[in-house]
Amino acid sequence: MNFLNPYLEIYLRYPNENQDELIPFYREVLWLFSKNLNNRLRMFQNRVNIEIEDVWESPRNFKFEGIYAYQTSIDIEKFKELDEKSKRKKLLDLVHEGLTSLAIEFGWDIEAIKDAYIKSIDENYKFVYHSDFKLNRSRKLKGRIRINLNKRLTTFTAEIIDLESNSLSECELLQTEQRNFAWWKSIRDYGWMDNHNFGLKLEKGELWLTTNTSIPNLTETFKPKKSNIQQLKNFLEQIREPVIYNKSAQQML
Repeated sequence: MNFLNPYLEIYLRYPNENQDELIPFYREVLWLFSKNLNNRLRMFQNRVNIEIEDVWESPRNFKFEGIYAYQTSIDIEKFKELDEKSKRKKLLDLVHEGLTSLAIEFGWDIEAIKDAYIKSIDENYKFVYHSDFKLNRSRKLKGRIRINLNKRLTTFTAEIIDLESNSLSECELLQTEQRNFAWWKSIRDYGWMDNHNFGLKLEKGELWLTTNTSIPNLTETFKPKKSNIQQLKNFLEQIREPVIYNKSAQQML
Protein backbone atom coordinates (compact mmCIF):
# COMPACT_ATOMS: atom_id res chain seq x y z
CA MET A 1 0.00 0.00 0.00
CA ASN A 2 3.03 2.26 -0.19
CA PHE A 3 2.20 4.61 -3.08
CA LEU A 4 3.54 7.80 -1.47
CA ASN A 5 6.85 7.91 -3.33
CA PRO A 6 8.32 10.44 -3.50
CA TYR A 7 6.84 11.91 -0.33
CA LEU A 8 5.02 15.11 -1.36
CA GLU A 9 4.31 18.10 0.85
CA ILE A 10 2.82 21.56 0.30
CA TYR A 11 3.85 24.59 2.34
CA LEU A 12 1.75 27.73 1.97
CA ARG A 13 3.53 30.68 3.56
CA TYR A 14 1.66 33.97 3.42
CA PRO A 15 1.31 36.50 6.26
CA ASN A 16 -1.80 35.96 8.39
CA GLU A 17 -2.83 32.82 6.48
CA ASN A 18 -3.27 29.45 8.17
CA GLN A 19 -2.63 26.62 5.73
CA ASP A 20 -4.81 24.07 7.53
CA GLU A 21 -7.73 26.49 7.62
CA LEU A 22 -7.40 27.78 4.05
CA ILE A 23 -6.74 24.40 2.38
CA PRO A 24 -7.57 21.66 4.95
CA PHE A 25 -7.94 19.17 2.08
CA TYR A 26 -4.50 19.70 0.52
CA ARG A 27 -3.20 16.26 1.50
CA GLU A 28 -6.11 14.68 -0.33
CA VAL A 29 -4.81 16.31 -3.52
CA LEU A 30 -1.24 15.19 -2.83
CA TRP A 31 -2.25 11.61 -2.09
CA LEU A 32 -4.44 11.53 -5.21
CA PHE A 33 -1.52 12.62 -7.38
CA SER A 34 0.87 10.18 -5.66
CA LYS A 35 -1.57 7.30 -6.11
CA ASN A 36 -1.82 8.00 -9.83
CA LEU A 37 1.94 8.48 -10.13
CA ASN A 38 2.16 4.93 -8.75
CA ASN A 39 5.88 4.95 -7.85
CA ARG A 40 6.86 5.45 -11.50
CA LEU A 41 9.58 7.99 -10.64
CA ARG A 42 11.32 5.31 -8.54
CA MET A 43 12.10 7.88 -5.83
CA PHE A 44 11.68 5.76 -2.70
CA GLN A 45 14.04 7.77 -0.47
CA ASN A 46 13.14 11.26 -1.66
CA ARG A 47 10.86 14.11 -0.77
CA VAL A 48 9.38 16.87 -2.93
CA ASN A 49 8.13 20.13 -1.40
CA ILE A 50 5.81 22.54 -3.22
CA GLU A 51 6.48 25.88 -1.52
CA ILE A 52 3.86 28.57 -2.19
CA GLU A 53 5.19 31.88 -0.92
CA ASP A 54 5.00 35.62 -1.43
CA VAL A 55 8.33 35.89 -3.25
CA TRP A 56 9.22 37.91 -6.31
CA GLU A 57 11.83 35.55 -7.74
CA SER A 58 9.70 32.56 -8.64
CA PRO A 59 9.15 29.92 -9.81
CA ARG A 60 12.48 28.20 -9.15
CA ASN A 61 13.84 24.80 -8.15
CA PHE A 62 16.02 23.73 -5.23
CA LYS A 63 17.72 20.50 -4.16
CA PHE A 64 19.33 19.59 -0.87
CA GLU A 65 20.47 15.97 -0.57
CA GLY A 66 17.29 13.87 -0.99
CA ILE A 67 14.88 16.83 -0.77
CA TYR A 68 13.66 18.62 -3.89
CA ALA A 69 11.68 21.86 -3.75
CA TYR A 70 9.70 23.93 -6.20
CA GLN A 71 9.09 27.49 -5.05
CA THR A 72 6.26 29.48 -6.60
CA SER A 73 3.72 32.18 -5.75
CA ILE A 74 0.02 32.84 -6.28
CA ASP A 75 -2.39 35.74 -5.92
CA ILE A 76 -3.49 34.75 -2.45
CA GLU A 77 -6.51 37.06 -2.35
CA LYS A 78 -7.91 35.67 -5.60
CA PHE A 79 -7.18 32.15 -4.39
CA LYS A 80 -9.17 32.74 -1.19
CA GLU A 81 -12.21 33.70 -3.27
CA LEU A 82 -12.30 30.33 -5.08
CA ASP A 83 -14.72 27.56 -4.12
CA GLU A 84 -13.31 24.32 -2.76
CA LYS A 85 -13.23 22.42 -6.06
CA SER A 86 -11.40 25.31 -7.75
CA LYS A 87 -8.88 25.42 -4.91
CA ARG A 88 -8.30 21.68 -5.28
CA LYS A 89 -7.76 22.19 -9.01
CA LYS A 90 -5.31 25.03 -8.41
CA LEU A 91 -3.30 22.93 -5.95
CA LEU A 92 -3.17 20.04 -8.40
CA ASP A 93 -2.02 22.43 -11.13
CA LEU A 94 0.79 23.67 -8.87
CA VAL A 95 1.88 20.11 -8.03
CA HIS A 96 1.93 19.25 -11.73
CA GLU A 97 3.83 22.43 -12.61
CA GLY A 98 6.32 21.85 -9.80
CA LEU A 99 7.10 18.24 -10.62
CA THR A 100 7.31 19.03 -14.33
CA SER A 101 9.79 21.83 -13.64
CA LEU A 102 11.88 19.55 -11.42
CA ALA A 103 11.63 16.74 -13.99
CA ILE A 104 13.09 18.94 -16.72
CA GLU A 105 16.04 19.89 -14.52
CA PHE A 106 16.72 16.50 -12.92
CA GLY A 107 15.73 14.09 -15.67
CA TRP A 108 12.54 12.57 -14.25
CA ASP A 109 9.81 10.89 -16.32
CA ILE A 110 7.66 13.79 -17.54
CA GLU A 111 5.12 11.50 -19.21
CA ALA A 112 4.45 9.71 -15.91
CA ILE A 113 3.87 13.07 -14.24
CA LYS A 114 1.51 14.18 -17.00
CA ASP A 115 -0.41 10.90 -16.83
CA ALA A 116 -0.83 11.19 -13.04
CA TYR A 117 -2.13 14.74 -13.50
CA ILE A 118 -4.72 13.72 -16.10
CA LYS A 119 -5.93 10.77 -14.02
CA SER A 120 -6.26 13.03 -10.96
CA ILE A 121 -8.46 15.43 -12.92
CA ASP A 122 -10.58 12.50 -14.11
CA GLU A 123 -11.11 11.51 -10.47
CA ASN A 124 -12.51 14.98 -9.74
CA TYR A 125 -9.68 15.94 -7.33
CA LYS A 126 -10.94 13.46 -4.67
CA PHE A 127 -8.79 10.74 -3.10
CA VAL A 128 -9.74 7.10 -2.61
CA TYR A 129 -7.37 4.15 -2.88
CA HIS A 130 -8.03 0.43 -3.29
CA SER A 131 -5.29 -2.10 -2.67
CA ASP A 132 -4.87 -5.19 -4.80
CA PHE A 133 -7.17 -8.10 -3.98
CA LYS A 134 -5.76 -11.08 -2.08
CA LEU A 135 -7.34 -14.54 -2.17
CA ASN A 136 -7.85 -16.64 0.95
CA ARG A 137 -6.44 -20.15 1.12
CA SER A 138 -9.60 -21.83 -0.12
CA ARG A 139 -9.74 -19.35 -3.01
CA LYS A 140 -13.42 -18.71 -2.32
CA LEU A 141 -12.99 -15.22 -0.91
CA LYS A 142 -10.94 -12.22 -1.96
CA GLY A 143 -10.25 -9.14 0.09
CA ARG A 144 -8.79 -5.68 -0.35
CA ILE A 145 -8.30 -2.51 1.70
CA ARG A 146 -9.96 0.79 0.84
CA ILE A 147 -8.23 3.94 2.10
CA ASN A 148 -10.11 7.25 2.42
CA LEU A 149 -8.61 10.55 3.52
CA ASN A 150 -10.65 13.42 4.95
CA LYS A 151 -8.36 16.34 5.79
CA ARG A 152 -5.90 14.46 8.05
CA LEU A 153 -8.14 11.58 9.09
CA THR A 154 -7.27 8.32 7.31
CA THR A 155 -9.84 5.52 7.29
CA PHE A 156 -8.99 1.91 6.44
CA THR A 157 -11.90 -0.33 5.42
CA ALA A 158 -11.84 -4.04 4.59
CA GLU A 159 -13.83 -5.14 1.55
CA ILE A 160 -14.42 -8.90 1.15
CA ILE A 161 -16.08 -10.49 -1.88
CA ASP A 162 -17.56 -14.00 -1.77
CA LEU A 163 -16.61 -15.42 -5.17
CA GLU A 164 -19.49 -17.92 -5.16
CA SER A 165 -22.31 -15.47 -4.36
CA ASN A 166 -20.50 -12.34 -5.57
CA SER A 167 -21.66 -10.62 -2.37
CA LEU A 168 -19.63 -7.82 -0.81
CA SER A 169 -19.10 -7.21 2.91
CA GLU A 170 -17.35 -4.20 4.40
CA CYS A 171 -15.95 -3.33 7.81
CA GLU A 172 -14.12 -0.24 9.03
CA LEU A 173 -10.84 -1.36 10.59
CA LEU A 174 -9.05 1.80 11.65
CA GLN A 175 -9.17 5.58 11.70
CA THR A 176 -5.82 7.28 12.25
CA GLU A 177 -3.91 10.51 11.75
CA GLN A 178 -2.46 10.55 8.22
CA ARG A 179 1.15 10.78 9.42
CA ASN A 180 0.91 7.27 10.90
CA PHE A 181 0.52 5.96 7.35
CA ALA A 182 2.33 8.54 5.22
CA TRP A 183 5.26 9.55 7.41
CA TRP A 184 5.83 6.97 10.17
CA LYS A 185 4.63 4.10 7.95
CA SER A 186 3.01 2.34 10.91
CA ILE A 187 0.39 0.77 8.62
CA ARG A 188 2.11 -1.07 5.78
CA ASP A 189 0.65 -4.50 5.17
CA TYR A 190 -2.65 -6.35 4.87
CA GLY A 191 -3.88 -9.83 4.08
CA TRP A 192 -5.57 -12.97 5.36
CA MET A 193 -4.69 -13.85 8.95
CA ASP A 194 -6.23 -17.27 8.26
CA ASN A 195 -8.80 -18.69 5.84
CA HIS A 196 -11.64 -16.60 7.30
CA ASN A 197 -10.21 -13.36 8.73
CA PHE A 198 -8.94 -10.50 6.55
CA GLY A 199 -7.57 -7.08 7.40
CA LEU A 200 -4.58 -5.01 8.46
CA LYS A 201 -1.35 -6.73 9.45
CA LEU A 202 0.46 -4.50 11.95
CA GLU A 203 3.80 -4.76 13.77
CA LYS A 204 5.02 -7.52 11.43
CA GLY A 205 2.05 -9.74 12.19
CA GLU A 206 2.07 -9.38 15.98
CA LEU A 207 -1.19 -7.39 15.78
CA TRP A 208 -4.10 -7.89 13.36
CA LEU A 209 -7.25 -5.81 12.83
CA THR A 210 -9.59 -8.09 10.89
CA THR A 211 -13.13 -8.95 9.88
CA ASN A 212 -14.80 -11.91 8.18
CA THR A 213 -17.90 -12.56 6.08
CA SER A 214 -19.69 -14.55 8.80
CA ILE A 215 -19.47 -11.82 11.45
CA PRO A 216 -18.54 -8.51 9.77
CA ASN A 217 -17.29 -6.90 12.96
CA LEU A 218 -13.84 -5.65 13.88
CA THR A 219 -11.64 -8.16 15.69
CA GLU A 220 -8.31 -7.36 17.37
CA THR A 221 -5.87 -10.28 17.52
CA PHE A 222 -2.58 -10.12 19.42
CA LYS A 223 0.26 -12.50 18.53
CA PRO A 224 3.19 -11.23 20.61
CA LYS A 225 6.71 -12.28 19.69
CA LYS A 226 9.25 -9.48 20.11
CA SER A 227 6.66 -7.23 21.79
CA ASN A 228 4.45 -8.06 24.75
CA ILE A 229 0.67 -7.61 24.73
CA GLN A 230 0.82 -4.32 26.65
CA GLN A 231 3.28 -2.84 24.15
CA LEU A 232 0.97 -3.87 21.29
CA LYS A 233 -2.02 -2.34 23.08
CA ASN A 234 -0.07 0.88 23.61
CA PHE A 235 0.82 0.97 19.90
CA LEU A 236 -2.83 0.49 18.93
CA GLU A 237 -3.93 3.21 21.35
CA GLN A 238 -1.32 5.57 19.93
CA ILE A 239 -2.37 5.19 16.30
CA ARG A 240 -6.02 5.63 17.33
CA GLU A 241 -5.39 8.99 18.99
CA PRO A 242 -7.83 11.62 17.70
CA VAL A 243 -6.69 14.11 15.08
CA ILE A 244 -5.85 17.59 16.42
CA TYR A 245 -6.67 20.03 13.67
CA ASN A 246 -4.85 23.11 14.98
CA LYS A 247 -1.42 21.64 14.28
CA SER A 248 0.47 22.99 11.29
CA ALA A 249 2.01 20.89 8.54
CA GLN A 250 5.47 21.42 9.98
CA GLN A 251 4.36 20.29 13.46
CA MET A 252 2.96 17.05 12.07
CA LEU A 253 6.35 15.85 10.76
